[in-house]
Amino acid sequence: MPVLPVGESPYTIEVRDADRARTGQIDRLTALELTPAFNDIGAWTLTMPAGTAQAARLVKGGWVNIMTGTQPVLAGQVLGLKKTRSNSETFDGTLTAYGSTAETILRVLAWPAPGLALGSQNVDYDRRTGAGETVIKQYVNLNAGPGALVDRRIPGLVIETDAGLGSTVIGAARMTPLVPDLIGPLATSAGLGFRVLFNAAGNLELQTYVPADRSASARFAIDLGNLTSYEHVEEAPKTSVAVVGGTGDGALRQYRQVIDTDAIADWHVRTETFVDSSSAASTDEMDQAGAQQLVNDGPVSSLTIEAIDTRELRFGRDYFLGDVVTVEGVTDVLRGLTVTWSVPDGLVRKSTVGTAAATGTRRLIKLLADLTAKVTAQQAKQ
Repeated sequence: MPVLPVGESPYTIEVRDADRARTGQIDRLTALELTPAFNDIGAWTLTMPAGTAQAARLVKGGWVNIMTGTQPVLAGQVLGLKKTRSNSETFDGTLTAYGSTAETILRVLAWPAPGLALGSQNVDYDRRTGAGETVIKQYVNLNAGPGALVDRRIPGLVIETDAGLGSTVIGAARMTPLVPDLIGPLATSAGLGFRVLFNAAGNLELQTYVPADRSASARFAIDLGNLTSYEHVEEAPKTSVAVVGGTGDGALRQYRQVIDTDAIADWHVRTETFVDSSSAASTDEMDQAGAQQLVNDGPVSSLTIEAIDTRELRFGRDYFLGDVVTVEGVTDVLRGLTVTWSVPDGLVRKSTVGTAAATGTRRLIKLLADLTAKVTAQQAKQ
């Protein structure tokens, strides 16, 4: 008769109910997959025998707090439960629980006037300028945190003390989802990361941080014994110069160009693409359209690695999402991670290292984020 293989979890998995009260731990699993995301919502899945006391702790809307030692890896909400069983199995079947990381609680809208009732909105946009951390936390606080209208507050959500981290950003919100559309781009523009984790008091806490340059200490290489495989893809840009046409007709039409000097210097390729931006209300809006074209058609830089935790280098302790790391001599940002563990295969970690998008140089991606914030603020004043 088939028997479901079970092993000891490589991570500490703390379980909480829908009210986030701790109900125990899970330490006997069949499989686990963790996919935290940098400045976005990630995912998680775990598989275990059904019908056990540990399985009963996983409930609709409940929570998991996954750690390596005492360092948090992710917090996640239970958004799905699946039980399977066949007549050939002698045990009570298999339970698969899955959901999103805790950043999912920020899938709420940023109102133009968050302090007023929905029917009393009296401005077009909620415009804010300041240090990236400050602006991000203001938007979250007023739309979902302790400073929000009572019926909009997310129970148990607290906000880490503001330290004014990050460069200056401009935000303009009008029914804009906090995640992924508002605070993700603001964090990127400010040079920050954000996450939602359980704090020592058991509350979900919005945290911001400055990703570190760990390129000298977080080094991965096959010869170092902490890298089993990697795939590094680089492709030349389809467009390195965007010629933007703005308002005006004939000889009176306005033109601007946005040039990806980094891509040209790297690939020695100059290719021009025309961008029609006849509805642009400003030169910044024209530049934004050009930068978007360069990001969409920019050079591809993607590095996927399969890494091994060692005594000297461990994710969650020695390096984190958003940090700059070095892989076989290539230095770039760690922007994605998938951890899988199963009884037969053990622990496998695949990371994505590269630019914040599949295409575009880091300079152009940040330029686009800056221009988007600037244009949005200009439009809000109209």
